[in-house]
Amino acid sequence: MNITNDIVTEYLTSFYRAVSEELALLREIGERDRVPIILRETEMYLNTLLSLTRPKKILEIGTAIGYSALYYAEMCPAAEIYTIEKDEAAWNAARHNISAAGKTVQIHSLFGDGQEQIEKLRDQGCCDFDFVFI
Repeated sequence: MNITNDIVTEYLTSFYRAVSEELALLREIGERDRVPIILRETEMYLNTLLSLTRPKKILEIGTAIGYSALYYAEMCPAAEIYTIEKDEAAWNAARHNISAAGKTVQIHSLFGDGQEQIEKLRDQGCCDFDFVFI
């Protein structure tokens, strides 16, 4: 069941503009390959939210190919980003994309179960995230 009106969604996404050429290309790949990356309308909402809140520490559960982690890095260049993925193939693809973008210092890509990785982060004293995305 579709809970949104397709005409409204189409109208909203007509205003979409990628924040960079690199992300536009990665979005094309993700959409073509049906990878679960953030929707265009979600990204547009996050543009406003992140611009207002300017988080310094971001936690993402579900990395996929690394699109949203790279998006956060672009939108919040001062933020430290932790992203967790449990699918090894997706995690490897994300690590490749993050490395290719030169963001391995800013984005910490963790492999494993989300709950377990969050507990490890907490045990290492890494907590108090300003923004969490699942």
